[in-house]
Amino acid sequence: MKRILCLLLALAMTLALAACGSQTAAESSSAQPDSSAASEADSEPQLESSSAAPEEASAAEPERSEAEPESAAAPEDASMTTEAEGVSLEDVTDDRIGEDGSTLLEFSYVVATVTGGDEAVTAAIQADLGSELDALLSEADGLVELRLEDDTFDGAYALSQAIEVERWSGQVLSLLTLTYAYSGGAHGGSAYMPLCYDLTTGSRITLADLGEGVADACADLIVQLCDTIQADGEGGLFDDYADTVSDYVVQDGCFYLAEDGVVFLAGEYSIGPYAMGTTRFLISYNDLSELNPQYARETDAATQAEMADGSVYTLS
Repeated sequence: MKRILCLLLALAMTLALAACGSQTAAESSSAQPDSSAASEADSEPQLESSSAAPEEASAAEPERSEAEPESAAAPEDASMTTEAEGVSLEDVTDDRIGEDGSTLLEFSYVVATVTGGDEAVTAAIQADLGSELDALLSEADGLVELRLEDDTFDGAYALSQAIEVERWSGQVLSLLTLTYAYSGGAHGGSAYMPLCYDLTTGSRITLADLGEGVADACADLIVQLCDTIQADGEGGLFDDYADTVSDYVVQDGCFYLAEDGVVFLAGEYSIGPYAMGTTRFLISYNDLSELNPQYARETDAATQAEMADGSVYTLS
C-alpha cells in the first residue's frame, strides 16, 4: 500500500498517466526500418519529403542524485526546429519570472507538429497533441503557484518535456514524451508517456487494436523476464511485480509500437525502487503471431539476436 501511494505521488508530479507514471525511460532501442521489406515501403504514409531521418535515441533521463539537482537546461535556441519524416519538433523555452525578476520556474518543452498525410487524420492527431500541450502548460502554472507559496526554498522549480519520434512507418506514428519536474527536495521525478497513433484514423492505438490475446502474451513474457532478473539477484524488484505488470504496465497508454517490437514502460516506483528508474520491455513483432498485421513489422535477424531471450529485454 505504501509503495502504491508513492507511485501515485510520483505520477502527480510529472503528468504521467496514473498507470504509466509508475511506468515507464531512456535510450530508444528502436532499429531503422528493414530496407529489404518491399511491402513495408508500399505502406509508408505519403508525406512531405524531408532529408532528416528520425532520431534513434530517446531523450536521456535526468541524472539521479540525493543532492538537489541542477535545474533543467533550457534549449539554446527557443525557436529551434527539427524535422523527422512528417513530424516537426520545435524546442520552446518559457521560463516563468517573478515580479522581482527572479526565475520561479525553468520551463522548456517541445511542440510536435504533423506535417504531412491525410488532412483529417493529421487534424485529429494535432488536436490530441494540442490537448497534451495544454495539460503541460497548466502544470507549469500550478508549479509557479506552488513556488510563490514556498517560503522555504531559494531557487527555481523546474519542468521540462522532451519528445522523440520512435516510429513513422506501416501506418503508425509513435512519439515518446519524457517529462521531468522538480519542486524542491532531494530530487525531481521523471515519467515517460507514449503517444501512439494509427495513421489511417488519427486515433491512439489501444491494446485491443493490437489483436486478441496480444496483451496477455506480452504480460507473460515480461513477467518471465522479471522472474529471471529477480532470480539472478540483479533487480531488487518489489515482491508483487507480477501483479504490477498486469495492473499497471501492460495497459493502454503505457506502450508504443517501435520499429522492432511493442515497447512497454515500467516507471519509477512501479516494479522496483526509484533508483531503478524506468525500465523498457521490448517484445519482438516476430514473437506475436496474433498481432494485427497492420501494425506488424519483421524484426531483422541481427536485432533479434541481440534480444536477451529472443523476445524481451530491458533498458534502464
